[in-house]
Amino acid sequence: MTATSAKTHDHPGVIAPPPLVFAGSWAAGVLADSYASGWPLPSALPAKVLAVLLGGAGVVFLAGALGLFRKAGTRPEPWQPTTAIVTSGVYRVTRNPMYVGMALVYAALALALGSLIALTLLPAACPRDPSRRHSSGGAIPGAEVRQRVPRLQGSGAALALDREISLEPLAA
Repeated sequence: MTATSAKTHDHPGVIAPPPLVFAGSWAAGVLADSYASGWPLPSALPAKVLAVLLGGAGVVFLAGALGLFRKAGTRPEPWQPTTAIVTSGVYRVTRNPMYVGMALVYAALALALGSLIALTLLPAACPRDPSRRHSSGGAIPGAEVRQRVPRLQGSGAALALDREISLEPLAA
């Protein structure tokens, strides 16, 4: 974790809280499915088991990230100034574990309800790379974090790391 100076202000220009973006996209998909879709997902046991596993993984990512933010003394809201960069715990796997967690919970809920349209809207709810919104000026090593911490990238339901994980600590 790297502390920033009091003069450093890092505002990513978020126009809506990310949980509301995910919830709005999910709700639109579920409502569209209830009115228009003739292609509901199968409600078989494997789909329900997958939904539970995805939801559990999402909660782990979210809880781990929020706990680390609390420990670092920084706010999780992306519209608040960044006061510390967290690079341990789930941040060693992806630089955006809160977004990964929200996407996993979203997918789990869409699967549980059998909403194909909600699943197809998931990529629209995911920002391209939220870590690129933060400035790299001042004491915040934005570019270094992007180089050293992998991001999970996906196509549809498949997620993959964009490079190998480096377990070496970031330079202060």
